[in-house]
Amino acid sequence: GLVCIPGGDPFLVVWNRCDENSAAIARKETLIYARTLSAPERVQWMMSQGRYSDALAVAQAAPRGALRAADLSLETVGESYLKHLHQIGDHSSLAEIMKTVIDNTTPPFHALSSKSEAERGENKRKRWKQWVEVFRKSKKVHLIAEKIPLSNPKFETEFYGEVLIDLVRSSPEVMGKILKVWPSDIYSVSTVTRETEKAMAEAADGAKSQGMQENLLFLYALGGRRDETLNFLLKERSPKVFDYVEDNQLYEAVRSESSIRQLYETDQSRASTLLSRAELSQLPPEACSYL
Repeated sequence: GLVCIPGGDPFLVVWNRCDENSAAIARKETLIYARTLSAPERVQWMMSQGRYSDALAVAQAAPRGALRAADLSLETVGESYLKHLHQIGDHSSLAEIMKTVIDNTTPPFHALSSKSEAERGENKRKRWKQWVEVFRKSKKVHLIAEKIPLSNPKFETEFYGEVLIDLVRSSPEVMGKILKVWPSDIYSVSTVTRETEKAMAEAADGAKSQGMQENLLFLYALGGRRDETLNFLLKERSPKVFDYVEDNQLYEAVRSESSIRQLYETDQSRASTLLSRAELSQLPPEACSYL
């Protein structure tokens, strides 16, 4: 095993509080041989002590080929680090280091051709998908969602959509941030919209978060669905309906008596102001009775 030698007396063999820098072979009280640990040995010792971050740093600095000769690899060290964080339930730290670890420990490391570069990209894609699935199963996808790459590697439309759908109910706030960052062409807007509508319909009135409503409106805007946006704002008696009608010149869309009634139920003063700005030809006769 490892024998540790304190700095003062070379003949004193201490078995406790080992330092990873030295290994020794000893018999009785006589020191026969001592040397510093090789890079692979230090990596293995550090991992056995739960020092995965240090082990990865040593592995990255190891001479080329040294790890392979000891049946180790940067990828296995990196994966051990990620698995350790998952096992102890530290998913916040896992999410923070995910990109760095995958970028720095995915082979081939010396891509000299387009083929090897493509292979590296595919390996990174596989590792990301595996770990995102771990977060999804652990109900922690909100921690990793904003870290997911949009390129190098880029994933399938279904992959990004599944992440968003997971967030519809679990974390509308994170979903809202992502919707404002992710290009709408990397996921199916219509599919995510349907799932958000379904969640809104199933939720009790008190459970409908402001974030979920904002996300649905944002998705409607992405899909160019003005009618749905207007109907939603009217139904929810949202004060935003007045600016939405005026900004988009949707006076004719609120011609019906029920729409006008909903406007007044939302805010009588703002409803009168809004309708007074419309051309009379854009309003039905019954609207005049409100003005």
